[in-house]
Amino acid sequence: MENAWNSRAKKILLYILIILIPFQLYFTVHSNKHLTVALVLSFLLLLLNIKDIKFLFEDDSIKIYILFLLAIGIRGIFSKDKLEGLKYILYLGSGLVYYFVYLRSQVNKENIVLTLTLATLPMVFLMIYTYHNEKYEFTILRYPIMKLFIEPDTLQECLAVIIYPNIHYSNRVGGFFINANICSLFLGLIFSLIFITFIYSKSLFKKILLSISLILFLISIIYTGSAGAIYSFVISFSISGIIFLIKKIQGVYRKILFFIFVLFFSISIGRLLLKSNPRLIQMQKSEDFHGRELIWKASWKVIKNVWFFGVGLSGKEWAEKYNPIAKEIGATENMPPHNMFLYIWGRAGIISSVLFALFFIVKIFTSIKNFYLNNNLYSIAVVIATLWFLTQGMVENFPLMELRISAIYWLILSLEKNK
Repeated sequence: MENAWNSRAKKILLYILIILIPFQLYFTVHSNKHLTVALVLSFLLLLLNIKDIKFLFEDDSIKIYILFLLAIGIRGIFSKDKLEGLKYILYLGSGLVYYFVYLRSQVNKENIVLTLTLATLPMVFLMIYTYHNEKYEFTILRYPIMKLFIEPDTLQECLAVIIYPNIHYSNRVGGFFINANICSLFLGLIFSLIFITFIYSKSLFKKILLSISLILFLISIIYTGSAGAIYSFVISFSISGIIFLIKKIQGVYRKILFFIFVLFFSISIGRLLLKSNPRLIQMQKSEDFHGRELIWKASWKVIKNVWFFGVGLSGKEWAEKYNPIAKEIGATENMPPHNMFLYIWGRAGIISSVLFALFFIVKIFTSIKNFYLNNNLYSIAVVIATLWFLTQGMVENFPLMELRISAIYWLILSLEKNK
């Protein structure tokens, strides 16, 4: 009786956790720092499964990630802002909790993906609506209920055009995440999971539902106006498609022929998508990339002086070193590097940065190996998601510090291993 209750409770909590992932329900942890209610639920599920914790250490990439967390934690001890260090560990460590929870879940994989898709679709519909009715976007963001989805102070600063002005531009949506680029990454990770589940599913009804969802998610990704997302889409699906075809197609000449076809098709699709949004068409006139080049240049000058230990985990410690150089070369001040590897390197030093990169490299290698040896399609989902994450992460700060991004990515990793 007790085991049946325990199993039922875990399933209920698991579904609640899935439904909450697209949203950001906050409560105060210390001063103005926040964690999500979903994170608390995931820790509760972790406690219910604590006897199986050894499964967390069976993957080499996970061991490397734990070492990465340890390196970040040690650097945080010597950082001026100890609470900032604690926040890093909590946010980055939450991914392992999600991974473990879904790894040990007894819920069907397709049901997990469908629940996540249906929970995110209201956001997708609203994004499509506000793209065609931009005058209502900030009216919607001002509704009190939006404080359940976005940190209240951040939302107020955004509405006052103090921070994150990119969603104020025309032909860009992503208000649920404030930052449209991060929103596109979140949708892209789910898109990769829906795509593989669509291929894997045997149910006609689920295939129809997933195919409609794929179209809606792709439209929303385009509507964020994120060029990084389009390039990430093309690169991740091209490479993963080639990996898939090399295994499935017999004969060297046929492999070469399909290889050429995939490259041509991917480049054509990419060019088409870059012309599908007025903002993307105007990219050549945009200062976005030029601004990032200056930020990278200033960031690299800082990193060269603190390459081993980094400046410390807090934004203040970074700004003290970065702002004088940024001012000197004309880069935007008070900016992180806009590259997740430079971000880690600049704050926590070379060891943390190398471990972080090694985690992704090993994860891609082991997933490709798993696909070839076990024909596991969810391994291809991991490859797509990881390549997307890496590509877009080259022009973004540190997406894993966004709990929703972290939850989705680790969920994908866990479904590959979940039997």
